[in-house]
Amino acid sequence: ETALGAATAAFADFERELALHPNTSAVYGPMAGLQMQRGQTKEAEATLRKWETLDDWNPMAARTLTQLLMDDGDFSGATMEAKAALAMTPSRGGTDEQLEYMLGQAQLKSGQTEPGRKTLVDLLADTDDAGIMNDAAYALAEAGLEYPLAEKITREALEKMEDESKSWTLDEKPRMLKQKSQLIANTW
Repeated sequence: ETALGAATAAFADFERELALHPNTSAVYGPMAGLQMQRGQTKEAEATLRKWETLDDWNPMAARTLTQLLMDDGDFSGATMEAKAALAMTPSRGGTDEQLEYMLGQAQLKSGQTEPGRKTLVDLLADTDDAGIMNDAAYALAEAGLEYPLAEKITREALEKMEDESKSWTLDEKPRMLKQKSQLIANTW
């Protein structure tokens, strides 16, 4: 069976499941993922909105919708979805730094310069994740904001990445090492 045939069969299965059990929230995420793979962004958006309504406690639908809207260039919509997803993020697990980064980026790209700047500066004050540090600093610099802070944070991120690279061994997965190496190069 071809990949296209398998995807078509999976999509038909999802539709049958939802026709029989429309409140089966576990189907909406994979269905939206398949729609996005097929380039059906409007359909994926509708599926994610249904999932979001059904599981109003689960941030995954809003988080996925945020990324979809960002990719589609709807930065105002992405800002609203990121805020909704952050409001649903459980406080016991801390914050979702990737989602906070997407919120700041969406705010900046939608013309909400000061809220976007604040979101990203606050994120940089709290994170120790080198990738997030790099991405948030880059977003600020790209927007023409906080150049000294962006440079400082990028240098700190590079130091963290370089320190981590000293402990790499050939026992690790080559794909992971390649990704980490590319992140260092991209950060430079």
